[in-house]
Amino acid sequence: MLEHAIIAKHFPLQTFDENIEYQEFRQALVSSIAYLLQHDIERLSQAMYRIDVAESAFREALYQDNAELLADLAIERVKQKIIFRQKYQDLASDSD
Repeated sequence: MLEHAIIAKHFPLQTFDENIEYQEFRQALVSSIAYLLQHDIERLSQAMYRIDVAESAFREALYQDNAELLADLAIERVKQKIIFRQKYQDLASDSD
C-alpha cells in the first residue's frame, strides 16, 4: 500500500514489505515509534513533522506516551494526503 511506503521512509521499521497486511504494518510502526519515544524523541518529532501530523495532536499523544496513538495519527495523516492528491489529480485531469 502506498501509505506503507510513505511512512516507511520516515521510521526505522525492522522489516518492510509493501504488501504486508495493515495490522502487521501498524504493529511494526507502533514498535518503531515506541523505540523512538524512549531513545530518540528528536527523530520521532522530525518524522511526525515531515508527515505533517497536527502539532497539537502530536503533543497530546506524546504527553500520553502513547505509541499506538502516534502510529494512528501518522497513518491517518498520510491517508488524508494521498486522498487529497488523488482528488487534485482528478480535478486537473477533468479540466484538460
